[in-house]
Amino acid sequence: MRWLRAMRQQKDSKSIVVVARQAGSANAFVPLLKQFREGNFRVHTFAFVHAYGIFTKNKIDAALIEEFDTSLFSDISEPSILLTGTSECADEDHRFWQWAKSRGIPSLAFVDSWVSYWQRFTPSGVAQQRFSLMPNLIGVIDRFMYDRLVDNGCDEKLLIITGNPAFDCLRQYVPREQEDIVGTYGEDYVLFIGEPFNNKSLGENEKEVLGYTEAEVLRMTANAMQMIEGEKLKLVVRPHPRGGCTGEIKSIIDSHSNIVVDAGRFNSRDLVACGKAVVGMTSMLLYEASLMGVPAISIRPNTKLISDVIDCCSNIPVVTSSRIDDVLGGMRKILSTKPEPGNITNSTLCDAIRSRVLSH
Repeated sequence: MRWLRAMRQQKDSKSIVVVARQAGSANAFVPLLKQFREGNFRVHTFAFVHAYGIFTKNKIDAALIEEFDTSLFSDISEPSILLTGTSECADEDHRFWQWAKSRGIPSLAFVDSWVSYWQRFTPSGVAQQRFSLMPNLIGVIDRFMYDRLVDNGCDEKLLIITGNPAFDCLRQYVPREQEDIVGTYGEDYVLFIGEPFNNKSLGENEKEVLGYTEAEVLRMTANAMQMIEGEKLKLVVRPHPRGGCTGEIKSIIDSHSNIVVDAGRFNSRDLVACGKAVVGMTSMLLYEASLMGVPAISIRPNTKLISDVIDCCSNIPVVTSSRIDDVLGGMRKILSTKPEPGNITNSTLCDAIRSRVLSH
């Protein structure tokens, strides 16, 4: 780390630049930013629209941006580190890493989910150019993710295991918006996590690639809930920020009296915590629900792909059958049992930044 020590003499040791594009990155950075604020660091936070919404709800000051622009940093003293999230927009994320490199500023990029390992560091998702767009260091949640990145071709010397700051409070999570949520949806609801098909990285045909569609899973879930005897359960649909209720999804919602669409007013974790169960496909919120002790189920009929997000968590049952009786059985099971909260390892991302960069 000799290059870091040399740069340290020229940088503002208390200045940090943070860039978040996705909601997952923002959730991971919220507790981290609060720690830095308490440590009197000067944190300059920039956020794209989905991350900006998370920061705003958590009272984190951030500048809303739409693209990389060097003028964003014109009034900032040379920071000691650039911290970013990662996404499938690797070409765009790399512009921030490249800016830091050109000024001798170390960069650390955080991977917040067990998906799209090499795509986060590859131009336009071109497989032949894997890991050609890189920061100085990559923070990963656990050894599982570490090994997956290495298996996909990443240089292990660039990886550090940091945990995820967003998970630290989940075991004893207390929803702040519980009163408003219960007043709006009642206490007897199941939360459906929307997850639109990512045709940018997977192709054009959702059914052909996955074996199922989001609309198909929503319809099966709604139908199964109507068949559960003695339960008057509402299905609250939380659309994904990239998706929304259009086309077939809207038609399904309109044709089922037990479905209500959440307008994004409430914190997603609070919705999870207040619900009786959570249904989805491969969303990170299923994983977080299991850590919180909220019953969660992954429904992926005729699935053709594995999901590391789900497979690395033994508390989440998976239904891969397209038979409504099997979906109904899975729903009955999670509604009648309450799993213990999963194991959570405290994040060391803040310590890693301090020890690997700021202390040099």
